[in-house]
Amino acid sequence: MGLQKNLTGSSFLGIGSLGILPYINSSIVIQLLTPIIPSLERLQKEEGELGRQQITRYTRYLTLGWAVILSIGIAFILVKPVVFNWNIVLAAKIIFSLTTGSMLSMWFAELITKENLGNGSSMIIFINIIGGLPASFNDFTLNLENLSSISNFLAFF
Repeated sequence: MGLQKNLTGSSFLGIGSLGILPYINSSIVIQLLTPIIPSLERLQKEEGELGRQQITRYTRYLTLGWAVILSIGIAFILVKPVVFNWNIVLAAKIIFSLTTGSMLSMWFAELITKENLGNGSSMIIFINIIGGLPASFNDFTLNLENLSSISNFLAFF
């Protein structure tokens, strides 16, 4: 369970904790910029398959940049205040690990799409949701038990 959480992005500061988010954000940004930037629109409409490959390459670069920015934010804003032995080497390790996990998620998504198994990003999100259902169900049942205990306690009075 722990390894699965680390790889799919369900754990705090696991290698995949950024998950597919930077790739999805980059794809959306590229799609929004395509009608605005004439060279991107020309690549999409006139260049055919080579143009789409170039846009995919731009999306990958933007994903890398966005993943680095998010990783830096996590390292310096979320982790630094709670770690006693903070140093720049630790920050670099955190940034590298989070960025690598995000790029692996992007790669897995592209492999799933390339093998015609469906939309890779959507499949990864779906797998992440399904993988979290047992823990969510367990939390739900614990909350019901706590609610039952509280109602029994209040009924006593």
